[in-house]
Amino acid sequence: MRKFILAAMAAITLAAPLAIITPADAATDRRACVTRGEFLSVHRGNTGAKVKAIFDTGGYQVASYHDGYYEWEWVEDGYWDSYYYDGEWYDEWVDTSYEDSYWVSYVDTVRSYKKCPGWNHGRGRVGINFDNYSSAYSGMRVWSKHYRNPSTLIWWQGISTFARSAEPAPSAKPTPQGEHEAKPEVSPLTADPHPNGPKGAIPQH
Repeated sequence: MRKFILAAMAAITLAAPLAIITPADAATDRRACVTRGEFLSVHRGNTGAKVKAIFDTGGYQVASYHDGYYEWEWVEDGYWDSYYYDGEWYDEWVDTSYEDSYWVSYVDTVRSYKKCPGWNHGRGRVGINFDNYSSAYSGMRVWSKHYRNPSTLIWWQGISTFARSAEPAPSAKPTPQGEHEAKPEVSPLTADPHPNGPKGAIPQH
């Protein structure tokens, strides 16, 4: 009986270390290369600093794309034109609203990272596509990733291959475009200087 108990305790002792080895543990090592667990820990919206902390390396940039667009918006403006005629003040609102524009820049980059030898024998390199416009938050953030070939993420060169990833194909990536807003309805921005007088232009005789 005593031998059976000792054997059972030995089995538990040997099994315990195996039970706590998980992909999450693999993602917390400190080698300057990427494990499969680390790759799976990176998600859309992560910052570059977050990715570097997970991968323990900043990798290097292999491609970048800079573009932008004009954002248009109406600036409401105007003034009251007042005339005194035949004992009365005539007030007419003169609309001088105009459409203004400003340049909005957007940036895409692709970074390449070395794989650890324990993941597919280190073959290929991990790629991450960052941009500054697809997230609701500011700064450069992850849009897509690839487990073996960073060049497949360079969508602006017409490359659309995107295998073994939960992310949508980069070719389907929406890029921001400027649009013209409809002109707002004209209405005075300040109070009528003569609210009890007639409105509009002076009557013609």
